[in-house]
Amino acid sequence: MTITISEVISNFSFMTILNAFNSLEKEENLIIYLNTPGGEVDSMNAIIDFINHNTERIELIGNWELSSAGFDIYMKSKCNKKLLQNTIGMAHYSSASVLVNENGELSDPYNQVRFDQLRSEKAKSLAFFKKLGLTANELKTIKAGQEQYFTYERMLELSSNSFKIK
Repeated sequence: MTITISEVISNFSFMTILNAFNSLEKEENLIIYLNTPGGEVDSMNAIIDFINHNTERIELIGNWELSSAGFDIYMKSKCNKKLLQNTIGMAHYSSASVLVNENGELSDPYNQVRFDQLRSEKAKSLAFFKKLGLTANELKTIKAGQEQYFTYERMLELSSNSFKIK
C-alpha cells in the first residue's frame, strides 16, 4: 500500500500512517511518500518511533520538500528510504510558543514544562545534527536560529550518514 503525506505534520498525519499500516495484509508493506514543510514536534516524534518499530514493513520516499519535522522524520527513520531527484531539505531548531505574564515569567506550570521540553529538544537536535555530519557553517546557521537549506546532493550525503547513527 502506498500513502502520501504532503501536509504539515500533525496528529492527523500520524493517524493516516497508523490506519494505513493497520489495514495491511501480513505480507504487505507500506510505502510512505513524504513531502512536507514541517509540523508538530510531538507528532514528528510519534511518526519516527512508529516507523523505527516497523522498519521491516515500511519504506520512506522523500519527495520534493523535507523541511523541519519532515527533515527529522526522513533522517531519523531507520527503514528502507530513498530520495526522489530534486528533493530539498531544511533543518532548524524546533520552536514552540509559550505564554508569559506581564513580568516576563512563564504563565503556568504547563508552559514551564513546554519550555523545558523545547530546551531539551534543542540539545537533542544539535547532537543529532553533529552526528549526521553537518558542517561547521551549517551548524552555525542553525545555532543562530536560522533555517539551513540542503540541496538534493547534500541530502543524499546526509541520508547516507543517517544510517550510521545509532
